[in-house]
Amino acid sequence: MSLVYNNKKLIGKCSKFSIEKVQGTSPFVMLENFEPKQPQLNENQQIVLDWLKKNYFDSYFKAVISNLFFFISHDDIDGFPNETSHKMVEAYGQLSNKEFAKVLEVFSRWVQEQEAE
Repeated sequence: MSLVYNNKKLIGKCSKFSIEKVQGTSPFVMLENFEPKQPQLNENQQIVLDWLKKNYFDSYFKAVISNLFFFISHDDIDGFPNETSHKMVEAYGQLSNKEFAKVLEVFSRWVQEQEAE
């Protein structure tokens, strides 16, 4: 495996690469089996991501996002569904907007991979 950088920043890895040149253009790099670098998530981000993945069903992205916001809005109801959901709500409450956006980015990529299989 070879590491792939863009502007000195690691963006992923590939199994093989070659530099190609088409007459009249600048050289470009051809990558085989490129795997993008997975962002590092903090503990709270990982808890929310794991909950989203666990509750994703029937290839219906909108439902799990809707459920996420329902649980966040109704966490104070007696008999809340379960400890896992309560822990997710607490973790979500600790996330900044930027951190939550990263969770949604990783989850969206994961959903696309599931749909491609």
